[in-house]
Amino acid sequence: MTQLRDTLGGVGFRDWKQAVSHGDSDRAIAARMGTNQMRVARHLSDTPVAETVIAFSRTYGVSPVEGLIAAGFLTRAEVQRAAVREALQEATGAELAEEVGRRLVAETTPNTPPRSRRERLSKGLREE
Repeated sequence: MTQLRDTLGGVGFRDWKQAVSHGDSDRAIAARMGTNQMRVARHLSDTPVAETVIAFSRTYGVSPVEGLIAAGFLTRAEVQRAAVREALQEATGAELAEEVGRRLVAETTPNTPPRSRRERLSKGLREE
């Protein structure tokens, strides 16, 4: 659970569960999820069960990914890396080229046209 505290900045899973459910009791959560209170008490406690965290998250209309982060199964960094990888894989070549071009233009200084800056760099001159 140390990873959980690091991920949430000191907020524990129980606090997240209470915030998402607006303070609903385990009995109310169970009724809303269509399961029994014992499952909620066992699976959404100090040692959450991923499957139940996902079901709880969907029942309350929040992202299951947020639930898995709150429970300590995933870190935000892991989710962000996966999202970036997926976005890169789904992007077309034209979209990637456009983004690279946008970044190259953004890197140039406002007073220096891109070609002049590139020429200076290729000649090994210092940037001003």
